[in-house]
Amino acid sequence: MRSTFGAESEYSIGVIPNLDFRVGQTGAYGNLDIRRRLGTVSTDQDSPDGGNERAALGGTTRIGALYQLTMERGALPTIGVVGRVRALYGPGRVAYDTEAVALFGKTLVGGDLPLGISLNLGWIGRLNPQPGERPNRYLVNGSIGQAFSRDTALVATYAREQQDRGAADFSLVQVGLRHRLRKQRAILGVAAGFGLNRDTPQFQVAVAIQWELGSLK
Repeated sequence: MRSTFGAESEYSIGVIPNLDFRVGQTGAYGNLDIRRRLGTVSTDQDSPDGGNERAALGGTTRIGALYQLTMERGALPTIGVVGRVRALYGPGRVAYDTEAVALFGKTLVGGDLPLGISLNLGWIGRLNPQPGERPNRYLVNGSIGQAFSRDTALVATYAREQQDRGAADFSLVQVGLRHRLRKQRAILGVAAGFGLNRDTPQFQVAVAIQWELGSLK
């Protein structure tokens, strides 16, 4: 099976000012060794040409927190840090990762139609590496977003991540739209991505929706 279908959910709740606690769940069905993502572990069932013909179920459970260190002020960008632990499961063993990511954001052009950029730099550590797996990996992704109406923005992203085995780095370009639904207190996003090497999915389509359920007094 050459394709993978996945779903992801995350719940975030503010604990104290600038600190959010997060719990997430991912599920996937299909080729779980497409050289990355959806948080699945290798099945070790590859065919000689590097593909995996057997469809399988897998996913992740993750727990973590986001802390915002600074607000954007003058030349100073918004800076935050995310830390989390996740369990990755599939047809084979369960794997456990820790992840730390630094988040940077900056508005380049203000006004009614702002232009902004963001950069994420991260480290992933495998707690129980198997032979042939990297105990430490890096990730980086950068985005640029341009609003072209009060509630809609065009966003382009480049994502790169070192994979847990000897494959080439996951490398993907993605372009999408984000639209704010004011009455529903939600943000709807759609995006399409294209892999830049043979160890990255050739094509990726994603749909996301984010709801604000309320606030703690």
